[in-house]
Amino acid sequence: MHILHVVKGLEPRLGGPPRTVAALTTSLAKLDVESTGYSTSPLINGDLPISVPDAEVRMFDSGWLAKYWPGHSPAMRRELNRTISRFDAVHIHELWHHPNFVAAGAALRSDVPYVISPLGGFAPTAVSKSRLKKWLFSTMVARKLPRGASSFHAMTAQEEQDAAARVSGVPIDVI
Repeated sequence: MHILHVVKGLEPRLGGPPRTVAALTTSLAKLDVESTGYSTSPLINGDLPISVPDAEVRMFDSGWLAKYWPGHSPAMRRELNRTISRFDAVHIHELWHHPNFVAAGAALRSDVPYVISPLGGFAPTAVSKSRLKKWLFSTMVARKLPRGASSFHAMTAQEEQDAAARVSGVPIDVI
C-alpha cells in the first residue's frame, strides 16, 4: 500500500501537523506501508522542515496567493493532478489550506479514497479565527472536500464532536 500525506508545511513552527506526519509515516513504515509526503516549501528563509525519515517528501514552491491562502502552490496542484492515481489512499492533514483543497479535488476526480485529519481545524477557537475567510471558503469553494472523504480521523472525543457538528454523512474514527 502507498499513502500520500498532504500537509501545508513541515516547519517546526507549525506545531502538531508536521510532527503528526513524521510520527504517522514512521509507524506506517513498520507495517510495510509506503508513504510519500507533499508539502509546500517554507516561506521564511532558514526555517528548515522537520525530518520525515520514513517517507519520500516532495516540497513545492508557494504561489503568490500564499500570503492570503496558506500553502497556495500551483506547482503542487499540477503534481497532484498528474500523480494522484499512483496512490492507494490520500491522508489530508488539517483543513482550510490550499494543499488540502487541491488534494481532495484531485482524489475525488481520480476516485482515490482520502481521509481528513482536521487536527483541531473544527474547534470553535480555530473556526472563529478568520471567520469571514473560512465562511467564504466553506460556502464557495470547499463544500465537497469534507463530504467526499472516506473518513475523518479524530484524535480525541472532543475533536470527534467538533467534526460531527460541521460534517454529516462521513464516518469519524477516533484513533
